[in-house]
Amino acid sequence: MSGEQDHWLRQKREIQAYNTFFSALSARANPCLAAHGFEAPVEFPRIEGAREGVAAHPDFLLYDGSVFLLVEIKQGTNIEDRHIEQMEECNRVGIERAETYLRDSDVQEKTSYDGNVDQVETCIVYEGIDEEYLKKCRNEWDNCREKLEKLEEQTAILTQGRGESLRLLTGEFDSTRLQSRFESGIDLPTNPKTEFIVTESWEKECLAVAISHTWGHQAASGPVQISASDIRSHFAPRHAVPMGRIKRVLHFLNEVDACSEVDDEEETHLYEFTVDHMQAILDIEQTVSEQSVEDYLMEDDQTDLDSFMGPDEGGDDDEDAANQ
Repeated sequence: MSGEQDHWLRQKREIQAYNTFFSALSARANPCLAAHGFEAPVEFPRIEGAREGVAAHPDFLLYDGSVFLLVEIKQGTNIEDRHIEQMEECNRVGIERAETYLRDSDVQEKTSYDGNVDQVETCIVYEGIDEEYLKKCRNEWDNCREKLEKLEEQTAILTQGRGESLRLLTGEFDSTRLQSRFESGIDLPTNPKTEFIVTESWEKECLAVAISHTWGHQAASGPVQISASDIRSHFAPRHAVPMGRIKRVLHFLNEVDACSEVDDEEETHLYEFTVDHMQAILDIEQTVSEQSVEDYLMEDDQTDLDSFMGPDEGGDDDEDAANQ
């Protein structure tokens, strides 16, 4: 498999891992976390505080009126230094910062809770690591053992899989309630509902697929016109997708004939999906698996695109994505 195909496959698996974990809150899970009082008031939170030196960006925040649980989701079978660093950042979040974040996030309007926090907990959930992997990691792979031990010092380590169990592998929660719940495990559905269609970092390939699926498929019933602002508004507030990135992806979709830019004198930069684009729309996953959006654009004439985006909007802001 080529590097580009690996790039898209990683994004697709990451999105699937989000949906697998989120299903633990649904009625399809047994027992579901919602039945134990947990809600997800904010997804992909950015909890920052200069005074404490906090810059935690977990995938999920779960809250039950007492416990503030920060969750990082990973797919694959590697424990990386980056994962340890991410959990170190999450562990810098104290009770005061957690309560401030909940207050600023209007948690009282989003949940049945008042925003008080008694405990801050963290965990990392792997889709692909199990007990057998941990055994080999500890006993056969020196570099892996060192990273595992460092990660265990930082957080509880869980495993998950579709149709399998969300359960504790190693490490501990301070909360005896969480420790007991995840030691017992939560049976997850084989087919979780799709709640997420883009990665935390809004990478261009998954964004191209998301736009094609969300608006392109509607074109089977008639033409659909959309602007970059419409797309940004659709994904907000769950995803604050950079405008420049949306415009680059729309330009890419236009170039691969998945849509057409509407020619109008007011230069509103509308894009239209029609039945004539349907084959390219249906093939979009294959297209981004063969070549990344940015590599395709680098081969394209960028003059008009850069002018359209404007100097203040940015276009290639993927440093965070590269570090995921």
